[in-house]
Amino acid sequence: PTRRSSDLTVLADYLQKSPKIGVMTNADDLILGPGDLTFLRKTFAQRLTVYPHGGHLGNLNFRINVADMLEFFHE
Repeated sequence: PTRRSSDLTVLADYLQKSPKIGVMTNADDLILGPGDLTFLRKTFAQRLTVYPHGGHLGNLNFRINVADMLEFFHE
């Protein structure tokens, strides 16, 4: 498959409108490519949390971050 067929931009309309989907990531996550944070900010707006560092899944080591994730599911 091409990158386009597996890219979240294909689902942008749905992702932007669905209140049941949120994103938590790190600014230095190695899987984020050029323009990905801009896309996430535009698409998820208030449902996006970007931690300044932690790499890929590194924010799971911080209790406050895990508490933020659990809070999302209780809303």
